[in-house]
Amino acid sequence: MGKDQLASICGEKASSSVNCSCFTTALETNLEPEQFARVVKAIDDNRRYTGFVPGEIANDASLGATVTEAQLNCAA
Repeated sequence: MGKDQLASICGEKASSSVNCSCFTTALETNLEPEQFARVVKAIDDNRRYTGFVPGEIANDASLGATVTEAQLNCAA
């Protein structure tokens, strides 16, 4: 699981892939490889639910701030 998969899931959830490349690149750049893999897996596992970023990631101090920052910086 990696960058392409995350961008694909993002596009499905957002009904548009406009900001997904920005979001995915921001996460890949700002997280350690194992953290990035963990985020991708959690988002993939959470795919069938309404929210995009699962609570376990959003509430994790080492990941949540980076994910939130990427979402804010890449919002349309």
